[in-house]
Amino acid sequence: AAVQVTLGIATLLLSVPVSIAVAHQLGAVALLTVLLVGAERVRG
Repeated sequence: AAVQVTLGIATLLLSVPVSIAVAHQLGAVALLTVLLVGAERVRG
């Protein structure tokens, strides 16, 4: 999650270079996926 926040801040400060913006979005999707899978496993 810390990497996601760092990428988001870097995206804003560096005038949104496309590579950083894409990395930020991919990180968000990966984090969301992990959280959803984890929640589903806990829920059973």
